[in-house]
Amino acid sequence: MRADALDEELDAPRTQFVAIGEEVEELTRDLGRAERLLRELKHADNSYERAMVHQECERRFGTGSPAAAIGRLQKELAAKERTSEKLERRLHDIARRGSREIRSLVIDGSNLCYEGDKLVGLFALRELCARLQDEYELTVIFDASIRARLGLPSDDRLREQLSGVTVHVTAPGTSADETILDLADDPMTFVVSNDRFVDFPEKGAVRDRRVIRHEIVGGRVLVRDLKVDVEFSNRTS
Repeated sequence: MRADALDEELDAPRTQFVAIGEEVEELTRDLGRAERLLRELKHADNSYERAMVHQECERRFGTGSPAAAIGRLQKELAAKERTSEKLERRLHDIARRGSREIRSLVIDGSNLCYEGDKLVGLFALRELCARLQDEYELTVIFDASIRARLGLPSDDRLREQLSGVTVHVTAPGTSADETILDLADDPMTFVVSNDRFVDFPEKGAVRDRRVIRHEIVGGRVLVRDLKVDVEFSNRTS
């Protein structure tokens, strides 16, 4: 990603992160003041001193009870801190995506034939490849069982459905996972799959976090790390 494009994408969440940080600091100061008032209330020698504490608390926090003010401030502070943590993770993710150098993609073809547990065939995959093939070298890997699931008589008929893309079907009885990861050994090659590949922690793509997730929902394919959002139709005509 170009530096100016990355800065533009970072701008809004970074501004919000700074603003939330300032709010956290202010709430932390207010919480300290409320806790001080609670200590003063506990150590007040007479009703006059207690009344002065209640009045100051009312003026600062809209309630005469330091304990109530502390409870409200703690909830507000916790909420702001959660928001700050989410924004920090988002900034990190944007920066990580922006710093990636991707030359080629190995796509888990069988994985992209499903929307959840529902078989959607090659419709989503075909649109995704059409969107990506001008920008990246694409290799699509299928396990051998996909032919039966899609009702295709041969590997060649499967390849015909994805013209212009390198398609490989693994041997019967062989898992496609290891083939996918072996083909993504190069540090500039990433995998598109929702598989966690937990059996292959030693493989470079898994170790280096070069596995990109996707979503298929409502007739759309979303690959956020690649800034892809394409529609597909499962109608044949």
